[in-house]
Amino acid sequence: MDSLEKQLICPICLEMFTKPVVILPCQHNLCRKCANDIFQTELSEGIAMLVGNNDRIQAIISLLEESCRTVEENGRKQKSHVCETFDHLYALLEDRKGELTLKINAEQQEKVDYIKGLQH
Repeated sequence: MDSLEKQLICPICLEMFTKPVVILPCQHNLCRKCANDIFQTELSEGIAMLVGNNDRIQAIISLLEESCRTVEENGRKQKSHVCETFDHLYALLEDRKGELTLKINAEQQEKVDYIKGLQH
């Protein structure tokens, strides 16, 4: 009878089973309350670990997002600077083109007038 009593005692609380349950993977018998307490603790620890990992991942994601924003902003500034520089250079070239065109036209007209003067 002593062996039967040992089989009816919960290995966690060491009392006679109250609402016994069988843990499927290992086939141990536990009181329902003891089983709930164990699984609740394991679940809480698992959740805490996942939340901790998630917080670290979120921190990394936040850093990466900030890095992306910085890279995008720096890119916009560089693009703006390059565009301003090229616009300025283009304006200088257009001015020079206009000056040279006027000079060429004036020289051409002067030569045409000279040649016309020789013909009369």
